[in-house]
Amino acid sequence: METRNNKEATGALPKPVKPTREAGVEAKSDYADVLAHIKALDSSDLEIRATAVQALGDFGDPRAVEPLIRSLSCTSWKIRVLVVEALHALKDFRAVEPLIESLGDPEFRVRGAAVDALVAFNDSRSVEPLMKALKDPNRAVRRKAAEALGTLGDTKAVESLITAIEDPCRDVRRHCALALKHLGNSRAVEPLIGALHDPDHWVREAAAETLGEIGDERAVAPLLEGLVMQPRKRSLFDKRKDEVQVRETNSAFRVIVIKALEQIGDFRAVEPIIQCLADPEHRVRVTAISALASFCDSRSVAPLVKALKDGHRIVRLKAAETLGIIADSQAIDALIQTLETESSRDVRRAVAVALRVIGDSKAVDPLIESLKDPDLSVRCAAAEALGELGDVKAVRPLLAALNIPKTAPTFLERMGLARRPKPLPGRPSRARRREEGEPVTFRQVVIRAIERIGDERALDLLLAEGLEGDEPRLAEPKPKARLRAPAEVSEIAAPAPEAG
Repeated sequence: METRNNKEATGALPKPVKPTREAGVEAKSDYADVLAHIKALDSSDLEIRATAVQALGDFGDPRAVEPLIRSLSCTSWKIRVLVVEALHALKDFRAVEPLIESLGDPEFRVRGAAVDALVAFNDSRSVEPLMKALKDPNRAVRRKAAEALGTLGDTKAVESLITAIEDPCRDVRRHCALALKHLGNSRAVEPLIGALHDPDHWVREAAAETLGEIGDERAVAPLLEGLVMQPRKRSLFDKRKDEVQVRETNSAFRVIVIKALEQIGDFRAVEPIIQCLADPEHRVRVTAISALASFCDSRSVAPLVKALKDGHRIVRLKAAETLGIIADSQAIDALIQTLETESSRDVRRAVAVALRVIGDSKAVDPLIESLKDPDLSVRCAAAEALGELGDVKAVRPLLAALNIPKTAPTFLERMGLARRPKPLPGRPSRARRREEGEPVTFRQVVIRAIERIGDERALDLLLAEGLEGDEPRLAEPKPKARLRAPAEVSEIAAPAPEAG
């Protein structure tokens, strides 16, 4: 009979020491230590036996596999759990069959540990036993089995997971839906559509996410219903079996539905997604705008223009970026107005980029004004846009922008305590741009823009100032050149005198 207090008369058990890695090579435990711990597996003291099992799992010695497998017959479920975890750590394929047998252990903790261990082996022999584990009396084991089948990715488990999606436990239903996402089988579409009416929002979200991954067009109409009104099953504890019409109030579910519709890519979803731009939750509006960018449909231009006046900064930013992706000239006037009145630098920068992509000459004057913007990133974006548009009218303002003095340093900058600004979203770091040969400083951006416009007199002036090329010299220009510059700048892009 096993007791906790009856010590072995054979002497003290060596203290287990976890192996360490030195110089990339795992240190091996002493042969005597392994044998001592294997011998301790037969101890009648549960503490000694537990210590031996844990140490053998840490040692990683394959000689411990067979003794550990024999210890699965221990009458203490705590020891059996530790043995399963040790075999999990050893990852020796001799343990696969014994671990499969442990799925029938009377203790649910042992069965759950066996499921976790079998996932690590990724052996096809464990698929069918795990399918049977979906009917385990313990809900935690069923949940782990569903998660394991999704990780293994064997399509033989599709039917079992479809059946288990009606499980009374919401966690099991949710993990069955997520497992079907990894299997990606179209046979699961109809059951997942039914799961969109589940009373638990976690299950509905998992079903919508999986339908998006599968990408079957049969799911479009049911997903669209999830954005408005939908029939929903009553709670499992409600004796009434009919369904009730309810409005989806969970914004996370609406976000997932919109992403799923975007993944499927059916243009029937464009109008309903446009309606989501009026959703009270800003994250739903942001997700809807991102989805409209994928569809790139002209029907979304007017609603996106309206979204430029949204009360949330991220919504306005995404709207400006999406209008640049769609590149429809209908948005020019609204973008110009936003560039002049917007308070957020990120939005102004995105608008300047959008104007550059659309390429309409109406944007030249507003972009010239943006060369005086207080934010450096906006000035850079405006200069790049003017270079792309190629209007010679922009040369003189670009040259003038080269001589804009730096603002006075703040107190923190004078004390050396100012933090370095983080790169703006969507813009690579200075080091990355330097490696790729892109302009880094504002002066370099302006010079590149002037070179793209290609005005010969402006290029001659750049040569005289020593600013030609991608890497302008840091030395100050000569006094004579500096005195000549204003006169020459005034002549550039000026109208030619009429012939007398």
